[in-house]
Amino acid sequence: MSKSKFLGWVQSLSYLEWIIIFLFLVFIVFPLPLNHTVALFFDSSLGMVLLFFATLYFFLGTHPAVGVLFVFFAYELLRRSHAVTQQVPLLRAEGMNFPSVQREPMQQPPEESLIKEGNQPILTQDERDARMASFNPQIQHTLEEEIVAAYGPTRTGAIYEPPTFNPITSSKIHASVF
Repeated sequence: MSKSKFLGWVQSLSYLEWIIIFLFLVFIVFPLPLNHTVALFFDSSLGMVLLFFATLYFFLGTHPAVGVLFVFFAYELLRRSHAVTQQVPLLRAEGMNFPSVQREPMQQPPEESLIKEGNQPILTQDERDARMASFNPQIQHTLEEEIVAAYGPTRTGAIYEPPTFNPITSSKIHASVF
């Protein structure tokens, strides 16, 4: 880009556009805190629709550089709003209902909670695994599994030898006549 084109581009911006560019850059560069009420508004559907129409306006009604800068401003505004409100959208299968859940802001735990969680001590991974294994039901074998284990074929020779098992037996093996 030659110097004359750059100067032409800079001179094509109005004073109002320069002020808007300056304000957008200040908001993007510096971590300015957001008011909770403002953050709730921009983290809502109405706030996002307003940002969408403002983006269209800045692209179509002003210089394209202001429009591009507004996209970064809008992204940063939404990111900071979400950080303040801590809302998590939940998708529901019934229709297009998208409620939000308020989360508690994350706080640093006190030093005592590093040793105990509530009234329970923190467990090691092996202790947790043993505790979780105790919740599993005991393995119960069915009658079929017990019979196959007791009277089923066992291979005694090498792997490549054909088995001597015959699936039809003439003996009743402790079975009743009836």
